[in-house]
Amino acid sequence: MIPNMILTMACSPAVLRGWIHMAGALEQGSLPAGVRASIALLIAEMHQSEYCLRAQRAFARAAGLTEEEIADSRMGVSTDRRNEACLAFVKALVENGGRVREVDLARLRGAGHSDSEIVEVIANVAANIFTSYLNLVAGTEADFPKVPGTIEPRDGARGRGAGAQAGAIAESLSKQEEKKWADKT
Repeated sequence: MIPNMILTMACSPAVLRGWIHMAGALEQGSLPAGVRASIALLIAEMHQSEYCLRAQRAFARAAGLTEEEIADSRMGVSTDRRNEACLAFVKALVENGGRVREVDLARLRGAGHSDSEIVEVIANVAANIFTSYLNLVAGTEADFPKVPGTIEPRDGARGRGAGAQAGAIAESLSKQEEKKWADKT
């Protein structure tokens, strides 16, 4: 099964390729899967993205996070000092539109994060903001299990049945790809 978010991205092959490359590169980075999952959960919660929250919960469980760690990550807290500092930085970064104070960076460095890891944290934030925005704008239909204690969308922010839209986009893309290949031969 192809997730609805991927089908939604597929309406722009350039975007889909870019996202796949970035996600793959970040998976190979120095941040552990659990930290990346915690960042993604916090971003989904902050943007009230139901689709992303459901998807990220599934990925967090696969990365080994417990339900308690998942709930904590959504609130930006952790029992792990390094992860707690990371989530505090992410929260400050998002709430202040990328403008963080020196004390925010100092706390992150003080918890043992290198400059390389800080850059990866920022990249993970950017990637997750993108997917949150995409799914909110598209109203992507959730194809992951509901999350206990889930967020309610903001006024008028309910999905617009993007599952059907995504299917139509994928069908259209397939026809475009067929035509492109036919034109080459």
